[in-house]
Amino acid sequence: MIFNVTTEEANVLIAGLAELPFKTAAGLISKLQFQAAPQLAEEAAAAQVAATPVPEAANEAPQVQTAESANAESVPTQGE
Repeated sequence: MIFNVTTEEANVLIAGLAELPFKTAAGLISKLQFQAAPQLAEEAAAAQVAATPVPEAANEAPQVQTAESANAESVPTQGE
């Protein structure tokens, strides 16, 4: 059986189980924590990637030099 719950809902379930006698709930709490650990690590990694700022240079469009712009840079104008 597979259940899909949010992190908050899982915490409520674990808190409720913690109210039961230790020998009744300890195995299930451990099993839930074991299954949740890789998912929480994945969520944390995704959040870290999303929070990483992109350098400004990566946001700019690459400069493309056309024949006209190359000539404009190398040909002096009348005022020079």
